Amino acid sequence: MPWIEETLRHDRFLDDLFHKVFRRFKDKKDNYWWQDFNTKVKKVDVYKITFEKGLLVKDENGYRLPSIPQEGMICITRHIILRRWDNEYLAFAQSTGAFKISTIDLPTDKGALMKRFVEIYKAFLNYTTVYSYTLDSYDGYTHAQTSDGKATPITILCDDNGEGVLKASLDIEFYSENEYYEDMKQSPIITMNLKADTGDMIGSIGKLNYRTNTNWWADSLIQLRGVFDETSCFFTLKVDSAPTWEDNNVTLVPFFFGNLVMKDSTKRNEGPIALLGGTQVGKFFDFDSIDEKVETLQPITRNYVHHPSNGIDSIMLKKTKYGARYQAHYLKWNVPSNFMPPTREEIRLMKNAIGTEKEEEFARKYPRAWNYLRFGYYQYDFHPSRYSEKVHASRAHVIHPEDGSVGYIPNIVLLPTINVMEGDNLRFPYWCETCDEEPYHPEAPEDIPEDEWTPFPPGTGDNDGNPDEEKPYTPPSPDRFSYHCDYSIDANTVNDDYWEMTELAQQFMIQHRQGLGRRLNKGFWEGRNDWIEFFTDGSNFKIERSKVIIEDFHQFLWMSLQEVQSGKENVQDTWGQFKKWCDTELNCLTDLQKASLFMTTKLMKPVLFHHSSEGFLQGDILDKMASFIKMIPNVVYDWIDFNDVEEESDSGGITGAWALDQNHLVELEDGSKENIFKALSSIVNFEPQMLLYTITSANAHRPYDYMKPSTGFGSRVIGGEYMEYYKPEFNEENYLPYVAAEIAIHELGHSVSYYGFDKFGSILHDMPEWLDISGWKKKSNGQYIELTKSKPGTTLDNGKLAPVSDYGCFKPSEDFAEAFTMYVMNRRYLRDKFKAKHDFIYKQLEALGFTNLL
Repeated sequence: MPWIEETLRHDRFLDDLFHKVFRRFKDKKDNYWWQDFNTKVKKVDVYKITFEKGLLVKDENGYRLPSIPQEGMICITRHIILRRWDNEYLAFAQSTGAFKISTIDLPTDKGALMKRFVEIYKAFLNYTTVYSYTLDSYDGYTHAQTSDGKATPITILCDDNGEGVLKASLDIEFYSENEYYEDMKQSPIITMNLKADTGDMIGSIGKLNYRTNTNWWADSLIQLRGVFDETSCFFTLKVDSAPTWEDNNVTLVPFFFGNLVMKDSTKRNEGPIALLGGTQVGKFFDFDSIDEKVETLQPITRNYVHHPSNGIDSIMLKKTKYGARYQAHYLKWNVPSNFMPPTREEIRLMKNAIGTEKEEEFARKYPRAWNYLRFGYYQYDFHPSRYSEKVHASRAHVIHPEDGSVGYIPNIVLLPTINVMEGDNLRFPYWCETCDEEPYHPEAPEDIPEDEWTPFPPGTGDNDGNPDEEKPYTPPSPDRFSYHCDYSIDANTVNDDYWEMTELAQQFMIQHRQGLGRRLNKGFWEGRNDWIEFFTDGSNFKIERSKVIIEDFHQFLWMSLQEVQSGKENVQDTWGQFKKWCDTELNCLTDLQKASLFMTTKLMKPVLFHHSSEGFLQGDILDKMASFIKMIPNVVYDWIDFNDVEEESDSGGITGAWALDQNHLVELEDGSKENIFKALSSIVNFEPQMLLYTITSANAHRPYDYMKPSTGFGSRVIGGEYMEYYKPEFNEENYLPYVAAEIAIHELGHSVSYYGFDKFGSILHDMPEWLDISGWKKKSNGQYIELTKSKPGTTLDNGKLAPVSDYGCFKPSEDFAEAFTMYVMNRRYLRDKFKAKHDFIYKQLEALGFTNLL
């Protein structure tokens, strides 16, 4: 049982508490008592921003500032959630509290707005109030992930649902009616004020916020003392008392979390989980009144009715032996049986400055304000004995009025404080009288990692939230997708109707010389083969290699897709987790089929892995690709293949991927034109050759400053203007998943451009507005003249804005796809350096209704 004494900084309290206290201890097998939350993070870190309804406006792209300035309350709270070795959960939080803000003072740019929230949090954070609660489970996101794979805290924005911004900000299970984690069963929230209200406040001069009426600062220290073991912790917290040592303004605040010890316990964690804290109360708190209580702060959707505990006036039990949650329990200790003491006097004599005695209006009943210790009020209790050199002590029993005693708090004893004055220490003199074992007291880390809150991780654009968030992994039920192997469903009964061809399109397929000579099948898989046959020609793209012999697996894959789209099934697994689960539960499938099922359920569109694409199954390539592909609305493509289709030319160039679409306008009798191939959005194929890219050649898919001649690829400008685009995460060891993801986005950029024709009759990269940005001109044969750039910078030889990379100089479609890749991967950079291209893409995405990309 380690004894611990530490000092924690105010501005790093939560990080210090985790790293210097909870994270220090291990069992004899070198396992942490408080373990990593999952494979990516040691603890969950959530910043929840809540505001009055209407202060911010929500659309499909999340929250934004309203067009008309508003004033309202806002609150920002940071939560850290810890997981014990037996999956018990404990959380701490600190908050700014509720304060008023005007949207007229906030920036309209989403990235700048989130940075402003970070500044507000640091300026308004209440250092000396700590919140704590426990959970049954944690089902929310555990982290966001930067483009270099580094985990970073989650940022959540939501309105307060009319419950008050502080209460909503402290609720970790409710975000909106569409995002509610009921099974977490968050407990009432313990509010621990570490000092009295001393008039601290935040002053404002214009946009400047500053602390006033205080002498506690960011680098002030909090003293922590206590004991830890594998199943419990008990410690006290005390802020610096020097600024206001009188009137009981600073006290020791206790905290306990862990299993109670029961008489018949056989396991170390068998007793019920209890939680208790302390708080500083006002000068004139009536300690004798059973009606004087601290408020019980419950989560928004919870009302643990009839005597819920607040963890301050009572002990909070996670669950009683018969199932009630968070009921108020009470401490019991042994007292003498002869007499009960009289009620303490509420009046005491005081002397004024000139020595005249007068009665104080109300007695303050904290220890330093009591009357003289020799008065008769203190003769009715156990006392330390100078004859025996002993002090009476009692276990801290926990009882319930109905259930009686449920156990006692381990590692602490209760004893009277009278005659045990401050400065005296009561300590057991030996660690172990009969053994040579040394006390377990691991050193605290010297360097505490600071988890910086950056709501927009580098390289992820302006999207709040990140595609690489990870939820706690819970093994799925064994019968998920079980029909793939147990044939509990007849594959022939699966309806895969998908293609909705107009009669005009079907007549084209039947009669036109370029058609099929028959109607295109409306079933997805048969129709997919028909489309491939329709596109087959003598070019390097041997697309016929992607035709499939339709088997039961394909029908079951379609059924799995429908289940995920309807919400019946949900795949949260990483590829490694999913494959491991499939190896046991769906062992009839090949690895390529498992990957097909995984990516289909992640992207919610059919995905097939063909032979030769095994390389994509290595490491986290699929996770990285899926996370970025999901950012693109899947209406722009009908299916994705991983297949070796392109026959490489002798030029030595590598084709990593391609996208294919077909548009054909037919003039109708009324003079209007119809795109008869509107039923097909786009086909995307990822070649295994993309995995052959070296880091040098891979950089061609990242914008760089270049000089481009009239033919062929250009040369890079070392140290040119574009260098700030590069991110440190891109290195020899881990570049491949990023390359795969960025090439995927490039090809989907083509699909987005083609989709413009389906929506409003014009391919985006053929629009005059796009062509004019870089000055694209055609040759006599209809092909575009390659653009040239002889100097560093962002200006072409023709004086127009350059494409973002030299690959974009070959033709307008590549210019658009390269710019779209930058828009998704590093939108701020595109906006700063290539504003015209950014604005065009933004306007077209808005017209297409792709609000999640705005």
